[in-house]
Amino acid sequence: MVDDNKNQIDISSSRAYLRELAIQRWNTDDTDVLAKNLVEQLLKEYPVVTTMTGAKLLSYDEDDLDEAKKLPRDTSGKIATNTIDQYAVIDFDNEDVFRDDNGNTDLRDKEGALEFAKKKYPKGDEVFLKCHVIKWTATHLQFQNKKGIFSLDGSDDIPDKEMKSVATSLQRQIKGIIEDSDPTTSGVLPRSVYPTIDHLRSEVERIRKTRIDSRIKWIDGQWKRVGKQDRILRRKTSDAPGGHNPAEVKLQSRVDYELVAVLLRLFHPTPIATVLCKSHLSMHDEESGEPRERTSLTEGGIIGVGEGDELAPIIKKMIEFNFSVQPIFNKHGMTLGTLELKGLTTFVTNHGWDSLPEEIDIGKLRELKILGRRLPVISPETTVEAVAVYLRTEINIDGVLFEWNEEVDSRILPDDCKGILNDGFHIVTSHDLIAYEMSVGSS
Repeated sequence: MVDDNKNQIDISSSRAYLRELAIQRWNTDDTDVLAKNLVEQLLKEYPVVTTMTGAKLLSYDEDDLDEAKKLPRDTSGKIATNTIDQYAVIDFDNEDVFRDDNGNTDLRDKEGALEFAKKKYPKGDEVFLKCHVIKWTATHLQFQNKKGIFSLDGSDDIPDKEMKSVATSLQRQIKGIIEDSDPTTSGVLPRSVYPTIDHLRSEVERIRKTRIDSRIKWIDGQWKRVGKQDRILRRKTSDAPGGHNPAEVKLQSRVDYELVAVLLRLFHPTPIATVLCKSHLSMHDEESGEPRERTSLTEGGIIGVGEGDELAPIIKKMIEFNFSVQPIFNKHGMTLGTLELKGLTTFVTNHGWDSLPEEIDIGKLRELKILGRRLPVISPETTVEAVAVYLRTEINIDGVLFEWNEEVDSRILPDDCKGILNDGFHIVTSHDLIAYEMSVGSS
């Protein structure tokens, strides 16, 4: 992992794994064919993946949108995007924004929103009212250099011509992801870390020299000089190595990590949320009378700790419940780091139990070198295979976190898992992956 703030799967392993899966499914290693097949399946399973290409979100009210459609287009065919800023008013009592009779957000211009706020909160001063008036953006979708503007309310279907353009762009991206090319033949330099510019230049020159040497050898095999006038004769025909210009070296295209994760889900659609649910159910049998629901980290009192909590009881619980790691949260629900049983055991062995801080203090834990790394926060839709790669390749990490919202996320779960995970953060460890595999195998 690059640093504690970047939740990045081992991208090289994931790309190679994706290529291997695609080759197995379609029985070819032709990257053009593989990319085309992947795009077709991707758009079938995830049609809204179109936003990964050159798309942007716009804000329009209906009158403004009608006017925009009448505006002249520039040379690219793109509609002018001079939009009117829209504002909503916070409905404090209902913990929402004010809505119209149809349940849609009541959107107004800034002046109109302030007047509306005055009616709703007649005793509020100017600062109070301004705090309740918020800018509302992203009501429509537009593709780059295209004419269409599509509403986010689902009333507009994206035309086939737009989808074809999206497919072309995605196919180019995916081909770059799954290509397994040798830099000395392709001229594409992998993105990596280089200690100095001299190291980078040296690698560029190495690739260039290899390609030029290959071209020279090819020329030597294609032509020969004969006769007194040194006539040049061609011996045989074949494509010259090194492309049109063997001296050309360029950096590898940037890899879209989210696109890699989505593509892997096409082969292994089991999300990590399902894995945790199945693992939980396998360890909490219905006949035992134990609760079926799995509480979130901050509500159960067993998993997950906060700043200021007493440290000794937490360590005793970790030993009792065989927890190798405990995430630490602040009062806002942000992850600050971890307590790792292995590190705590080493510290107590070397310094004694009484040397531990009485309570969780991030600065003190860091000073004593017993503050573990923050656990990565992933999407609940991340596949079990991707998480397994993560846990296998990361040093001293035996867990990942995801945030669950039952109302929004339950669509990804099988019926027997719905209602099991309570809202909030959940942790998945290697124990859960093993328990899941055992439950699947036994069934």
